[in-house]
Amino acid sequence: MPIGVVAGTYGLLILVTLVAGYFAFLHANTLARESETPGNDVVAGRSRPVGRRGRARRSILAVIVFHLGWIGLMILIGLHASGTLSTLVQSQDVTVQRP
Repeated sequence: MPIGVVAGTYGLLILVTLVAGYFAFLHANTLARESETPGNDVVAGRSRPVGRRGRARRSILAVIVFHLGWIGLMILIGLHASGTLSTLVQSQDVTVQRP
């Protein structure tokens, strides 16, 4: 596997995690309204009436994608720390600097 694939995967996972987290943060009111239970600590604030159900589904999907993104990052970091990731990179890669 070329070394650029590892860096590209890191970058893609970071971007996906940031975008999904930002989207979920902006739609926190919708998420609080969807998870409304009697003993809930988070309560939806005053806002416009609930529109389509698609907004709630998109917000929940953003939270799921956010969690998958950071879990994927932790897996890649764990592989890198254990040295497994460096064995997957081709030793004949022209972009790797050698002494």
